[in-house]
Amino acid sequence: CTDEKLWKAGKRQAERDNLLGLNYCISLVVPEKALLQSQVDVIIEQCHTYVASMDSSVKSVTNMCLAQTKRFQGPY
Repeated sequence: CTDEKLWKAGKRQAERDNLLGLNYCISLVVPEKALLQSQVDVIIEQCHTYVASMDSSVKSVTNMCLAQTKRFQGPY
């Protein structure tokens, strides 16, 4: 299996993503009962913490990739 075949398979899978466009809105679930503001605040805080952590992690991985790219471009 070549890289081109893997790339095409990944592209096809991404094109079939069920959570693209309007399907994403359909996938959202509304709670049956109204939530208390204290419950919502906890959920929002958890999401905020997760997004901040993910942002930091992605920046770290990007910096590592850039450093590795620079190392392999020149004499090692």
